Amino acid sequence: MANKVLVIGGTGFLGKALVNRLVKEKYSVRLLHREKSDLTGIDKAVEKVVGDVTDKKSLETAYSGMDYAFHSAALVTQWCRDKSTFDRINVEGFLNSMETAKKSKVKKVIYTSSFMALGPSNGKPISEDDFKKRSYFHNEYERTKYIAELKLHDLWKKGYKISAAYPGVIYGPGDLTEGNIVVRNFILPRVQKQFLGFFLLGKGKGLWSYSYIDDVVDGHIKILEKGKIGEGYILAGENADHRKLFALVEEFSGVKPPPLKMPFAMAKMKGYMDLALAMLFGKQPEVTPNAVRVFESDWAYDSSKAVEELGYKMTPLKKGIKRTMEWLEKNGYYKRK
Repeated sequence: MANKVLVIGGTGFLGKALVNRLVKEKYSVRLLHREKSDLTGIDKAVEKVVGDVTDKKSLETAYSGMDYAFHSAALVTQWCRDKSTFDRINVEGFLNSMETAKKSKVKKVIYTSSFMALGPSNGKPISEDDFKKRSYFHNEYERTKYIAELKLHDLWKKGYKISAAYPGVIYGPGDLTEGNIVVRNFILPRVQKQFLGFFLLGKGKGLWSYSYIDDVVDGHIKILEKGKIGEGYILAGENADHRKLFALVEEFSGVKPPPLKMPFAMAKMKGYMDLALAMLFGKQPEVTPNAVRVFESDWAYDSSKAVEELGYKMTPLKKGIKRTMEWLEKNGYYKRK
């Protein structure tokens, strides 16, 4: 009989890809989703339970009878009118889920953390062992994922059956939610000639660790099958700066890199104006000051542990961008020159 796997947070960019891959791998999959979640593209074989990480009763229903679980639910956005929503979902929701998992006696939970929980590199690429306490955060998402990380370490000490995944900046074909930040906020604005697409923030020298979506999904399943309880695994990719990203976009689209540079100070000024409009009208800002601050740091990571212990593989950025551009063109998001 197939192992029964619960996925919490399976309706976003990473989540949908993970759910559908689990079905292909012959797992029996149950999905906990909110009532208004977009279920487009979810395999019909998936059992669906309506609920939320803030609703303990729905978590109990979802976890009932499961062998394993993935907790990938998180609020991933650059702005939310009520900042406490980040805490309710990214911290309290995580704890609700882990407590329910323990009561339900699942064999293991794979918790999707984030590279931001480990903090910026600002030097050599960092590993899982480089996590340390800090007091400065670039945005609310980083702050709450960091708090959840501290809670995770406490749960490990108490013997909770949890393994953790730390994806890098995930990109590739798939839903254009805020989790697909590279495609949504960088590639599309450039190839579609949107206003922000004409600008490179700062000098474009900031390092990011680009994780191709298929690699991250594969890494999650490898953690399920091989990962050790009480340990975490960085599922990153090639560490490259933004200039290389746009050079590759040009190679496979014919669209030249952004012709203008926007100093961080100017970008923050635009961010403050966008925030003011967001507070007045409730519309998501194009950019926020906190989003700009992320670009002032390096986010480079070392996936050696996942490679050695799990057999994790990383798609070169050039190959990943090629596949992404082909998918975007095929789906009508732009037309190659």
